[in-house]
Amino acid sequence: MTFSVQYVARRLGAAVLVLLVVITGTFLLSHAIPADPARAAAGLHAGAAQVAAVAHQLGLDRPLWDQYGTYMANLLHGNLGISYVSRTSIEPILFAAIPATLELVVYSFLVCAVFGVIVGMAEAWWPRKVSTHLVRGASILGTALPVFWFAIILQLVFAAHLGWFPIVGRLGGDTLPPPHVTGFYTIDALLAGQWSTFGDAVMHLVLPVLSLVAWMFALTSRVAEKSFATELTRPYVQTAVARGITSRRLLWRHVLRNALNPIITMLGLQFGWLLGGTILVEVVFSWGGIGSVMYTALQNFDYPVIEAVTLVSTIAFVVVNLCVDLLYPVIDPRIRRT
Repeated sequence: MTFSVQYVARRLGAAVLVLLVVITGTFLLSHAIPADPARAAAGLHAGAAQVAAVAHQLGLDRPLWDQYGTYMANLLHGNLGISYVSRTSIEPILFAAIPATLELVVYSFLVCAVFGVIVGMAEAWWPRKVSTHLVRGASILGTALPVFWFAIILQLVFAAHLGWFPIVGRLGGDTLPPPHVTGFYTIDALLAGQWSTFGDAVMHLVLPVLSLVAWMFALTSRVAEKSFATELTRPYVQTAVARGITSRRLLWRHVLRNALNPIITMLGLQFGWLLGGTILVEVVFSWGGIGSVMYTALQNFDYPVIEAVTLVSTIAFVVVNLCVDLLYPVIDPRIRRT
């Protein structure tokens, strides 16, 4: 594993540049929307004088470049701003919502990564099996369906009609949240020994996780299949087969590690996509994460909240991809980062 200081510095510099571009672009786009956030903050029945007073209080009557300068200065001091609607600091709003989104994203990512790699490996090893074609077709269909539509269908079938799973929320109405440690209800319930709360949290996770997994499973399995299929044509595989190495050992100890690089690249990108893709799923299931916060902010033209959620999502995306890039030499020592 080799990293040069110059390489890490370049990657960090590129990450900062990406953040700057996204911050600036989000600020300009949000302020280009033909809407009046002061009217939304003052209320629908507020008079012109009240709207003007709110606009002055929020600084919306200042030139755009002046607002941008103030926004960037606040960011440098770790201040995300004040919500136009609630008139409170944005940090507590995000800190309360981030664990809910992370719980949904992490479980969806793990399920998709594990089963996507296994299915991709099976498709590469048995490419002509009927079951392989059926799984491939089902996964492509899941990707083609709009994620919010699929989530609603799951609600109607498995929650409303069959009653197998709850329709909305992270916990049932009669279940109290476990003591806060990580913000993940499943983990916190386990730490507190609250098994019924843990079961309730898992049941509430099933349909939202399935909605997100169906949306990205096809890409995961297809990339894994192509990567494994390429490795299976390598000379070392033919040599291993001639030496009598079992299929299980060949796949898990030799082919898997060599096939991981493109799979990890794709999974890193998908983790970032998940953070953005949860908005509609969170709205459908009333999940209460940053997706729900973003949806409410968009409805109310709450610029600071929109910019804060975009910033947090971008930072997560950049950090994940930086970690993926630095992980390559760990998986394949032949790769050098200079």
